[in-house]
Amino acid sequence: MVLRAHQVIAAMAYLMALAVGFVLALAVATSHWDEGLSNRLTVQIVDADRVRRDLQVDAALALIRNFPGVESAAVLPEEAAEQLLEPWIGREAIKAGLPVPTLIDVVARRHDALDVAGLRAQLKEPAPGARVDDHAQWLGELARLAGAARGFGVWILVLVGAALIAVVSVTTRTALAEQRDAIEILHMLGAPDRAIAADIQRQFFLQGLKGGAIGVVLAMLSLWGIGALAGSLVEGLLAGPLVGPWTLAALLLLLPLIAAMTLVAARVTVFATLKALP
Repeated sequence: MVLRAHQVIAAMAYLMALAVGFVLALAVATSHWDEGLSNRLTVQIVDADRVRRDLQVDAALALIRNFPGVESAAVLPEEAAEQLLEPWIGREAIKAGLPVPTLIDVVARRHDALDVAGLRAQLKEPAPGARVDDHAQWLGELARLAGAARGFGVWILVLVGAALIAVVSVTTRTALAEQRDAIEILHMLGAPDRAIAADIQRQFFLQGLKGGAIGVVLAMLSLWGIGALAGSLVEGLLAGPLVGPWTLAALLLLLPLIAAMTLVAARVTVFATLKALP
């Protein structure tokens, strides 16, 4: 029974490693998104008349570049605006001549508080068709979603860890039951509990290392594979590969943690069982 324990431990380690990998990848990606958008604004100039829109763009640019807290402002090329809108309205609508708003990318100084409401108010006169988007709503929703996903990942990690301890405990009791006669004889001869438990503890520690290594390696391969497949679909959303340096370090630290959890669970179960013997 002990010899087959590493298979169950490997499955548990695989799930734990996947949970750790996704939680860390999500944390890095959320930080990347926040850094990329927290100091940026997008100003849309919406007007069906091209000449009037161009005049509003020039006036808005002059005002924005001199507004307190603004580091830079630049008009996005029309092709870039069309690429942003294409997933929502379709290429055919753009080809049909649907007016595409002019987008101004505004970068705020990181250490200055930009008065977004004041900017909106001042833009009303020179550019009545201007709409200012500070991405606050999107970032707020993203933060809530990421927080919920991280909490779910941690909850899965805790549940799988508890299941690992329970499995090791049951497996240890089964192993002790199979050797009950020999253990009772040793116990009656005065052998200390520590000596009786040492061999079983060592076996489970080795099983924990073996199963943990298998599970962690398989999880790394899975994360690399998922990252490679998803790379083209979420280009720009991920700050880097799913298995970055920090994730790799966390997964490697997970291996001795799993072995230690296995050892402690086996040790507690062995001593509790031995104390119950006459």
